[in-house]
Formats: sequence, C-alpha cells, structure tokens
Amino acid sequence: MCGFIFLHSNKSLNYSEYFLKSSLDLFNYRGPDDQGYYYDHQTFIGHNRLHIIGNGNEGKQPSLKKNTYLVFNGEIYNYSELNKKYFPKHLFTCDTDLLHELLILNGIKCLTELRGMFSFVFFNFLTKEYYAVRDRFGIKPLFYYNDGSTIAFSSEPKPLVRIFNLSLDELSIQEWEKMRFYCPSYSYYKKINEVRPGYYLSKNKNYKWYELQPTVDDKEINSVLNGSIRLHCGINENVTSFISSGIDSSIIALYTNLKNYYSVGTKDHNEFNETRSFCKKSNKNVTCFEFTETELEEAWRHLCRTRAEPLSLPNEGLIFLLCKKIRNYKVILSGEGADELFFGYDVIFRKLSSQTKLDIKDFVKMYSYSKVKPTERFLEFVFELSRNKSPIQFCEDFFIQFHLPCLLRRLDSPSMIASKESRVPFVDHKLFEAFYRKSFQTKINERLAKVPLCQILSKLGYSEITTRKKIGFKTSNNSQTEIYTRFRDIVKKELL
Repeated sequence: MCGFIFLHSNKSLNYSEYFLKSSLDLFNYRGPDDQGYYYDHQTFIGHNRLHIIGNGNEGKQPSLKKNTYLVFNGEIYNYSELNKKYFPKHLFTCDTDLLHELLILNGIKCLTELRGMFSFVFFNFLTKEYYAVRDRFGIKPLFYYNDGSTIAFSSEPKPLVRIFNLSLDELSIQEWEKMRFYCPSYSYYKKINEVRPGYYLSKNKNYKWYELQPTVDDKEINSVLNGSIRLHCGINENVTSFISSGIDSSIIALYTNLKNYYSVGTKDHNEFNETRSFCKKSNKNVTCFEFTETELEEAWRHLCRTRAEPLSLPNEGLIFLLCKKIRNYKVILSGEGADELFFGYDVIFRKLSSQTKLDIKDFVKMYSYSKVKPTERFLEFVFELSRNKSPIQFCEDFFIQFHLPCLLRRLDSPSMIASKESRVPFVDHKLFEAFYRKSFQTKINERLAKVPLCQILSKLGYSEITTRKKIGFKTSNNSQTEIYTRFRDIVKKELL
C-alpha cells in the first residue's frame, strides 16, 4: 500500500530533484513507513510505502529489475499462489517483487491472473516504454497528466496540481454538486485525467484489459464469498474490520475470526446498541467510537485541505476519525460493493425493473443530489452506457461503473490519510462475475433487497438483521437534505 509519482519527459525535466521530492512529500500519509525515489534528467519515480507484506527490506520501491522500474500501490492477494505457479524454486515474501518478476516474464498478460486491488506503472528505462495499470473496479486510484512531451502519473491529483500549476475543473465541480462525483475518466482538475477501472495506459493510448462478464455456471455464494473474505484477510494478523448493524459488515464478521471490530457514530445517530447485540450473540469483541458534530465538521475541513479536492460523502469524516482511533491495526475490512452487486439501492432498482424503456432525464433526476444541471459529458456517458440495454441492465452497470468508484474513493482517501489500508472483500472479480447479470428476482424479492446475502444471514441464525431498516448516514436528527447542504457548504468554503 502506498502512494507514488511517475514523471517522464521526452526532453529534460524542468523540475529540480528537490522540488519533485517535496511533491512526493505532499502525500506521505499514504506511505509513512518508507520513502524512495529515482531521479535523472528525464525521469522521476517516487514512492511512499505503508508496510503491510514482507520484511522491511523486501518490497522497497521504486523496484529496479532488469532495466525496468516498478512503482505499485495496492495488494495482490494471490501472490503466493502465483509464486508457486511461475517461480516454484524462489519464494517471494512480498507481492511487489512477485509482480515485478511476473511483468518481466509475461508482460501485461499477467493482469488477468492478478486477484487484488492495484495501480502501478511499469517502465523500461532503455526503451522508454511504460504501462500504467488500474485494477478491474477502480479500488486503487491512478491519475495522469499528459501534454505531449511529458507524461506523469500519481496516486493523488495533488502533486500533479503542484508540479504543473493546474486549476479546478468547473465541469467536474458541477458534476460533484449534482452527482457527488466527476464523470468517469476525468478528475476535479483541468488537464488531469484518471485511468479508468480495468484499463491501462501505454504509448499515450488507453487500452481496456478487463470487461465484466457473467460466468456461465451457477456458483454457490457461500463458497465464493467466503473465499474472497478469507483471501482479503490474508496471512497478516494485523487485520480488523468496520462493523455496523447492517447486512454487509455482519457477514464479513461472521466469515472472519478477527480479534477486534470497530463501529462509529455520533451521539444523535449511531447503531451501537444493535451492533453490540450482534457482537454479543456472535461472540465478537467490538469497540464503539462516538464523535461530535464539531469533530465531524473539522474532519471534513481537514480532508478537503489534505486532498485538495471535494469529498464525495459526509461519512468520509467518520471513516477518517475512526481510522485515526484504531491504533493497533493497519488493515481494515469494509463492506463496499455489496449494494452495487446485489441491488441494495432497492428503490431505484425496483423502479427501473418495471420499465421497458429507460428515461435518462428521469433517472438522472432520481439519482442526483441537487437541482444543478447535469453536464453534457455526463449525459453522454449515461447515453453510451445505456445503449442496447434494458433499464435494469443499465442500472446495474451504472452503479458498478459510476457509483462504485465514488464509494471506493470515499473509502480509500480518508483511510489512507489516516495511514490505514482498507480492503473490500465484496469487490472481488470472481464474486462479481458469479452474480453479474443474474435475474432481478435473484437479488430482490417482494420484501428484501440483497436476497443472497439475506439468505446467508438467515441460515446462520441472524434473520433479524435482514429486516432491519436501512439507516444510511445522518449526523443528527436533522433531515438528510440539511446535512448534505451543510456538508457541501463546508467543502465549497475550503476549496472554492
């Protein structure tokens, strides 16, 4: 887990070593355990490391092997399996070293075998060829700047903004006000784009390396989900999990045997009683942290100043505050992805399931958070995404391709600012492939959403969780509209 910068110019770099190194320092919270960089007249490669896997010496980055450099952010959960398959005579204790050797051996063909979350740049300093890769669902961020002579990648926009003196993109801010997030492939800054999930960039062109497709055979959810959760726990004992009274985090807790779990809320709005009741019944140890509205608002301000971009959701503040409180763990499991895969946003999914033709304007109005006009590029994205699909198929794809990356950014950013690694076992390609494009009735019935997950809980003796009202995020007894208005006002004041 880390943050990195990669910068390469066809000519000489116009930036000093000190300036570029100080730009790397802007986000050393993503990797406070170690820092390394390479600099010459054409190239700068910098890396901040949060040490999770391997001993202190292995996994140092930038990684140099056979005329190539690698900077890597994320975790390859099946690296031991790939180690045995391709390098049976050499044991790698770090996924960075294994990934680097795989790229040298098989090039980007190895991507299809990787199971995990990752963004990385692989660079041959003799041929000047590079591959900048992002994982299948966009769990790990990857931004880039390209002016024709200089190409730059970063785990955060902030250093690119400083290096190239860039300004906020008004259209992205408009999309944030309307949809909580910018249109895919863009960012909150002019001239900075993101590498799309499941894509890689090479020779100044974007290439799609992964497209979600349903599996032909039916797979039993218990096996696939249990396998994913166990893989995300790994062999590292330094793992804990967020927990609430909801379906997703309860299943993660029931499928794990971790020592401690953590819950968060405010005085006027929390799920502590329900969470403690579940943990008592399931013999789990839970610690609940309560924060004031003042603390939450200060967290919003701190996150905005640190990221230099808008927050997506108010509960980013609670994620950050809780991560700061968790002292003895670096890795935290979270339940993002379950709602997108199993139709947890049942009001929208139910409405589109009854339609034979998609009304794009009506959908945008139903999904949006304000009366701000949608941008033309966002409407074009929605139109292209809906082409040759039924309304419910479009809705499934929209929540996977637009909504999910927003939630993943919401989780990755505040947890990394607190120097914690968040893992999302529901966002696993084998799990998504097993349940993608399954019938509407498979996921929602007349009473419940996320039916496959509810069935698991019922079989395990926790059916009361399945009928509990979905609480969502609120910081007080005020209306949701009032909360988001206050949240947006604070974010605007900090950034705009």
